[in-house]
Amino acid sequence: MLDAAAKNWIIDVDESNFEEEVLVRSQDTVVLVDFWAEWCGPCKQLAPLLCAAAKEKQGGFVLVKVNIDENQQLASYFRIESIPTVLAFQGGRPVNGFQGLLGPEELEEFLGSLGVTGGEPKADPYADALALEETEPAKAEAFYQTMLGEDENNGRARVGLARMQAAAGKDAEALEMLAPLGDTGEHGADVVKIRRMIEMRANAATAGDETDLRKKIAAAPENPALRLELGNLLATRGDYQPAMDELLVAAELDRELGRGAVRELMVKIFEIIGVRSDLADEYRDKLRGLLY
Repeated sequence: MLDAAAKNWIIDVDESNFEEEVLVRSQDTVVLVDFWAEWCGPCKQLAPLLCAAAKEKQGGFVLVKVNIDENQQLASYFRIESIPTVLAFQGGRPVNGFQGLLGPEELEEFLGSLGVTGGEPKADPYADALALEETEPAKAEAFYQTMLGEDENNGRARVGLARMQAAAGKDAEALEMLAPLGDTGEHGADVVKIRRMIEMRANAATAGDETDLRKKIAAAPENPALRLELGNLLATRGDYQPAMDELLVAAELDRELGRGAVRELMVKIFEIIGVRSDLADEYRDKLRGLLY
């Protein structure tokens, strides 16, 4: 739910009040009109970013939501052919806009091009909670629970709680917490990271003790399946580079395994450490060199 102040900055508009809420209001402030529809997946990904920006700018602009299915005359008048489409109004007329998704930085640049400024920066309870996750987890959890109590759709709070639950080995609870969130959008990367860690931990549960596993490898160094198990075990512990080294050995010993389970696990590690990170690029090239 929106707080009282945010309700003044984020409003739903239809054909009956478009002139007043957009054309007239834009004489005094920037108005962004978000043309969307319930069936539009990208619209639902963009909406939280627009709402977050409106709240952050604290009245620096007004976000107007127009459902094109319910306001077809408006959509036709402004020639809305694909959604999401966002039009910026100033002085009673559209002056700029974009179609499709923008990331937070691109959206910030777009707002900057319109001269949008915000109020005084406010304390970020999420940043406070994030800093407390390792040192005072109980306080961090309380922060996240409070944020979820105010808004059960708060993605950052859900991710934070799920991360803490996964760290405590409460994998089922973490997955349930993440269930409403997709693998794309504002929180997609964090969601994927947590899910991949849980998946690897489930696989590692059958690997047994690391010492025993290394003894088996010492006795059968050419066994690629054992190398794969060790790689998964190390990755579960957060030792990603040694894990990927073991996976490369497994791929070299068995190319078919390399193209299957090894590559699948390597991709999961990339998603945790950053798909385009230097380390991911390095080991992606090494694996490709071995397999192809």
